[in-house]
Amino acid sequence: MFIPKNKMMVLIGIIDAGMQTIGNVLTDDEKELINQIADKAALVHNGDANFLEVEVCYANNPKR
Repeated sequence: MFIPKNKMMVLIGIIDAGMQTIGNVLTDDEKELINQIADKAALVHNGDANFLEVEVCYANNPKR
């Protein structure tokens, strides 16, 4: 899935609102994962990329 650059502020806003709402019940690993996603969205918003790509992997052990 490709999320266009013009939707990054919506995505970042949703992530921020979620973290303010349930951030205190998340583990440190969960918070780090969400922060990484937010960082990628911010890079797209502020950089030259036109889309944020989201992939789904159905494997038990992704090879990357």
